[in-house]
Amino acid sequence: MAALEVPITLDRKPARRFSAALSSAESLIEVAARLEARDRMRAAYAESWLASERVRLLTEQVRLGEEWLRVTRRRIEAGTAAPYESALVEGDILRTRAERDRAVTANEIAWGTLRSRARVPDSPVPLVPPAITWPRNLEEGRGASEESVLLKALDARRTLASTSVELDRSLMRERWSLTATAGKEGEESLARVGLSYRFSLPGEAPARDAVLTAGLELEDLRRNASRAALEARLAAATKRAESFGEIPDAALFKKAIEAVSLRLAEGKEPPVSAILLRRQLVEATLLALERRRDAFLLTIEIETLTRKEIP
Repeated sequence: MAALEVPITLDRKPARRFSAALSSAESLIEVAARLEARDRMRAAYAESWLASERVRLLTEQVRLGEEWLRVTRRRIEAGTAAPYESALVEGDILRTRAERDRAVTANEIAWGTLRSRARVPDSPVPLVPPAITWPRNLEEGRGASEESVLLKALDARRTLASTSVELDRSLMRERWSLTATAGKEGEESLARVGLSYRFSLPGEAPARDAVLTAGLELEDLRRNASRAALEARLAAATKRAESFGEIPDAALFKKAIEAVSLRLAEGKEPPVSAILLRRQLVEATLLALERRRDAFLLTIEIETLTRKEIP
């Protein structure tokens, strides 16, 4: 015997409001999820670009160190350099090779992360430097955050929870249901259709209402916590942007390395000081590249937190 019971809903308004809230929430939550996923992909791109630039720079420094070693050996043969200076250059080459090898491993890992979030070739390829577009007015960005897609998604979830509670309470008040049963008695197939009335148990309504109220209060706590987290992220990002400063050009430090190499080749710079100068300039180049990465991550953070329109 199969049985079916369908509540008879006299008040259709709560169901219509819930349906509209569900449609709106689904759209906004999906957009918010896409924005977060896009940010993770763009961040992975920036990290992969930085890792590949580090490999490129250190590979070039290994080649340059080998060239410096040949120059130093010629100077030793000519009596213009001490024999120990070639050992210093060789030691620097070993150090740079070890750094290059670690950078290659890190580059493969960063590329694997990017592959998991975007359609890219299996093996690392050169990447275009990430474009950086600073917000025109950070104060406008703070105001735009109140209308951002992420905050609208939080509000839509709260509205959905509220209309869901309203619908549940409406259904709790409904008592009549349409019932149907179907089955067989002997050789005959039977079907019955009728009405049923549900009597509430003592204390049932207050208990269920208390559960619904607690669920709504929990949703409020979650919404407030998520909103506070988004506002804190925007405040931190805006503060960093205000004091970020200019982004150094890594090419300037690379030209300085070439100048030091030329002075070494011309005998105007001893290998000992040339190694120290080059090490400082290589570190400065890497820091300049990292600074560009950081600026890009900062701009996409502000862009996402203040985006008003649905992409």
